[in-house]
Formats: sequence, C-alpha cells, structure tokens
Amino acid sequence: MFMGDYWKYYCMYHSDRVFRPYGLTKRPDYSWRVDKNVIKRWKEGNTGMPYIDALMRELNTTGYMPGRGRLAAASYFTHDLK
Repeated sequence: MFMGDYWKYYCMYHSDRVFRPYGLTKRPDYSWRVDKNVIKRWKEGNTGMPYIDALMRELNTTGYMPGRGRLAAASYFTHDLK
C-alpha cells in the first residue's frame, strides 16, 4: 500500500479530529510559561543539556542544524522548557 493511501484513509476515518490541537488524544493544554532568560539561554546554547547546547551552538555558528537536531531542540524547547 502506498503511504499516501494510508493517510488518506486515516483522515477519512477520523474526519476533522486530526486537526484538533492534540490530534486524536485528549490531553489537557500545556501551562506555557514565558521566561525570557530561559529562552535566551536556549538560543545561546546554555541550557545545561549537552546535546541541545551543541545543536544550538552549531546553529549559531554555522547557520545549520541537522533535521534530527531540529526535532530534538524544538521538542526540548516545547516539552521541557514549556
């Protein structure tokens, strides 16, 4: 089966529920916080998480970050730093 077919039938089955903020799950909203110091440290690569810091420093130095790195840095930013 072609992967496009899978997603077509998936969306047909679940209808507009796939466009909800959390998809098909019923999770509560995150309690987001805005701490400019935390955001600044994340951008500079000074979070204390070696992998995330290395990725952010590479981005600042070269302007490039690998695809998996973008996922990891964004996930850390949203889920751990909220």
